Amino acid sequence: MTLRRSIAFAWVMAAVLLMPLHSAMAKGGKGGGAAVVIDSVQFVDLPGGKKNIEILGGGLAGNDGLPLVTLDGVIELDVLEASATAISANVPKNTPDGDYSLMVSTGNLNKQNDALDIHLGGTISIVCIDWYLTTGPDNHIHVEGFLQDENGDPVIGAAVHWLSFVDGRQWYDYNTTTFKYAGYNHGESCPIEVAQASGATGQNCCIGSATDPPEDSRSCDSGFYEVEVISVQASPASDRKWDGITPVNGRWFVQP
Repeated sequence: MTLRRSIAFAWVMAAVLLMPLHSAMAKGGKGGGAAVVIDSVQFVDLPGGKKNIEILGGGLAGNDGLPLVTLDGVIELDVLEASATAISANVPKNTPDGDYSLMVSTGNLNKQNDALDIHLGGTISIVCIDWYLTTGPDNHIHVEGFLQDENGDPVIGAAVHWLSFVDGRQWYDYNTTTFKYAGYNHGESCPIEVAQASGATGQNCCIGSATDPPEDSRSCDSGFYEVEVISVQASPASDRKWDGITPVNGRWFVQP
């Protein structure tokens, strides 16, 4: 075989070998496809104790079939439908509550796999609501709450909505998110060990006890202050539910 014919033969063989790889990449199968990215999840409780997870992101469905969705790579979810940006999948009944790595796979390449840490089940409790005073010429009243999960661990990133009342009259409509902090008052009205083991809300307060406050300011009227919690929503990757209990709370405030 001449050198020229040898080179031509080599090019033909290379083309034949590359054809399957090119075909797989074009299909979005094991050889290629969009990168899988899990942005967020939403949990839906179903009848009969089942649970659905809506997975939002990108590259979530390969062109050659439904993605593989598992918990810790072991418990396979029943994928109902999938698109490039969303997956609807049911968790097997009787799956234990706990922390899991939610994994989505559309192929064997690293970019075709992604995971997100989630929590299934569990409860959130408001273990203490702390009312306290700032004294001196700027005398006013504050409130903050402390949240724990079913294991007594801090609940971080939960959205809390409550209404504050003074003498039964609504004083303020407050929305906050919990974070890891012992609280502005450091548990002086709540036990310090509770505050340190909790996720704290932001502090809700008025703007002082001036007898002639600016218009629309949250000035502190004299009276009995208390909070009614309206809702608690777990952080986006958690399925925990608030137990619905607002602890007994309240404090008197008297303008100087």
